[in-house]
Amino acid sequence: TFIVEGIFYVNDPPEKLMFEELTMKLQHIWFGGFLPAMKQIGFAIGNMAAFDMDDTEAVVSPGGVGFDINCGVRLLRTNLDEGDVQPVKKQLAQSMFDHIPVGVGSKGVIPMGAK
Repeated sequence: TFIVEGIFYVNDPPEKLMFEELTMKLQHIWFGGFLPAMKQIGFAIGNMAAFDMDDTEAVVSPGGVGFDINCGVRLLRTNLDEGDVQPVKKQLAQSMFDHIPVGVGSKGVIPMGAK
């Protein structure tokens, strides 16, 4: 087992609530909704795992969390590198959002039952 460091970014209003909740939890007074999310920082639903990119036999796993219950986690391999994607990443993200079904009963341009 190993620990993966996570970084949590938050603006002022929720930050105050989160620290209040953490303080109360430590005092065994109350448990709210932020702490479970903070515990998932290292590997949350929808995350993927990539392994040593210098190893030609390395793998990328889309199935860390969520894939087992078909949460819409998908993996697509391309020959693109960061330099190819960086200039069009906003358009690419929007196009994927527009064309990949999400949510219960959603349908998109790409049928998920296709072989």
